[in-house]
Amino acid sequence: MKKNINIYVLMVTLLLGTKIFAESKKLTLDDCLNIVLSKNQQILQAKSKLAQASYKKHESLSAYLPKLQGQARYTKLSQAQFQLPPSATALFGSSLSPSMTSDKIYTLNFTVTQLLFASFKMYEFSRQTWINYEIAKQEYEKTKTDLTIKTKESFYRTLLTKNILDVTRESLEISSESLQVSTFLYNEGRVSYFDLSNAKITFLNAKTSLLKTENGYKLAKESLQNLLNINEDIELLGK
Repeated sequence: MKKNINIYVLMVTLLLGTKIFAESKKLTLDDCLNIVLSKNQQILQAKSKLAQASYKKHESLSAYLPKLQGQARYTKLSQAQFQLPPSATALFGSSLSPSMTSDKIYTLNFTVTQLLFASFKMYEFSRQTWINYEIAKQEYEKTKTDLTIKTKESFYRTLLTKNILDVTRESLEISSESLQVSTFLYNEGRVSYFDLSNAKITFLNAKTSLLKTENGYKLAKESLQNLLNINEDIELLGK
C-alpha cells in the first residue's frame, strides 16, 4: 500500500513539474510567417488545388507530344526452320536470317506516333486546363498574400496588447500602493474620506481595466494561434 502511494505521489509530482516548467514557444514575426505558410489550412488547400491543376495541365500537354511504344518477344522453337549441313553453312549461312537457322527467335519493335491534327473539343479541353492552372496559381498567390497580411496584423495586435497589459499591471500596482497609503493617512486623520474614496475608485478602475486587457490579450493570442494552426502556448518576440 505504501509503495502504491509513493508511485502516485511521484506521478503527480512529475505531472505538476512538467506543467510548471513547460516553456512557451517563443516566436518572432518571421517564425509566424513561416508557420502560417506551411501549416494553415487555407494555404494547404490552395497548394493542393494548384498541384492538381498543374497535373491536369501537363496531362493535357502530353497528348501533343510524340509517343514511343516498344514491344519485345522471345520464341523458343522445337527446332530451327532450316537446318543446313556444316558444308553448306559457309556458303549460305551469311545470306539467311538468324531466325531461320536458330531455334531461338528474338523480336523487338518500336513505334513512334505523333498527333498532327487535334479536334476542337480536345483543343478546348487543353486550353481550359491552362486557364484553370492560372486561376489556381492566382488564388494561391492571393491566399499567400492575405495570410501574410493577417499574420502581421495579428502578430502586432497581440504584441501591442501584451505591452498594454504590462502597463496596466504596473498601473494597478501603483493604484494599490496609493490606496494603502491613503487608507493609512485616513486612519491617521491626515486625509479626508473624499481622498480615500478617490483612491478606492482609482484602484477599482485599474483592476477592471486589467481584467479587460487580460481578456483582450487572451483573445488576440488565441486568434494568432488559430491562424498558425498550433495549440501550444506562445510568447512573441519583437517590438
